[in-house]
Amino acid sequence: MIEMCGQEIRSAHSDASMAAEERLDRFRRFWAIEATDRPTVGFQVGPSILERFLRADGLRGATSQPISPDLVAPEAILPHYEQQWTLMAGVEQDSFWSAQPLCGFPWLELMTGCAICGSPLGFVSAGVVAIRTPAECVLDTDGAWAQRLLGITTRLAQASGGRFPISGPTLSGIADTLGARVGAPALARLLRQDIEFVRECAHHLTGGILRIVQQHRDATPDFLGGSCLGSASVWAPGSSWMTRDRLATFLGPDLYVDAFLASHRRIWEATNYSVFQLDPGALHILDALLAEGSLRAIEVVQHPNGPSIRDMLPALQAIQTHRKGLIIQGMMNKDDIDDALQGLSHAGLHLTLFSATAEEARFWMRYILEQCRRAREER
Repeated sequence: MIEMCGQEIRSAHSDASMAAEERLDRFRRFWAIEATDRPTVGFQVGPSILERFLRADGLRGATSQPISPDLVAPEAILPHYEQQWTLMAGVEQDSFWSAQPLCGFPWLELMTGCAICGSPLGFVSAGVVAIRTPAECVLDTDGAWAQRLLGITTRLAQASGGRFPISGPTLSGIADTLGARVGAPALARLLRQDIEFVRECAHHLTGGILRIVQQHRDATPDFLGGSCLGSASVWAPGSSWMTRDRLATFLGPDLYVDAFLASHRRIWEATNYSVFQLDPGALHILDALLAEGSLRAIEVVQHPNGPSIRDMLPALQAIQTHRKGLIIQGMMNKDDIDDALQGLSHAGLHLTLFSATAEEARFWMRYILEQCRRAREER
């Protein structure tokens, strides 16, 4: 991607070497939606920790037996975090690289009783479990999988020694988990025939999620007086949590509001700085999210084969018009970066770029700093 940018980039400016306090101040201004000279910027470099672990430990193709907690022992996982920490230490960014306990791992599905197998594409359900009453739709927050998640979280906090924050895992959504438990066809039938049953199931699942949130807070120390959010590594001056729900993509806005919004609201209200991660295919529920006062920011994931930033500008601008923080995460190219810098307010804007290498991340950081400097000079 570096070669795609056919212009010379200056060497890092004096403001490129950012002390921790300057970075914290930029994130305070992000949450306050204050005018600023540029957006905050962070990077994800190379494969995710989960991808590294799956490749190294052979879970990628293990389809014969459901996975068990002993397959994700902390001792096998911690070296991958140390490798990523070393890599990210050489990347200039506003974000503080944070360790998530296996982001993308099906923690909730396993806690609700689903049998999960590894596959070449990640993880697949080995079968569905019928629910006779909503009270059966619960997360076992004291069971083996919950204890494994807590154990990994605790070991990461010990290994960090204050070097990096431990962010909460970006868990599957409430609808995602319910769909994995009963199967997507059964969930679709329930949504048509007995939406109250679905709402009660969501209520029970949310109680378990809130307990997981509290367990995470109890197991992790503050980082520089706050916490960091998910894979975007956005620092917040208080408690924070990222939620998502991929199945919302397939629900109309009225159905989403009727079935799941109240449960999502309970999670948002339980933390100071709440963020909902939204895929471009779910932008049709955006109006419902914008009306939620307890939802502080929305993260939009930009996919290489999905809509460009320019295509999504009306929706992204609507988020900013409602004075919510806007996080854009993805493998953005030069046009996407330029459209974000030129078409969006920098107040309350954060960009998380996926880069293949640390060198590429450093290039894009210099590019963004230079473009913002030129824009200031032209005003």
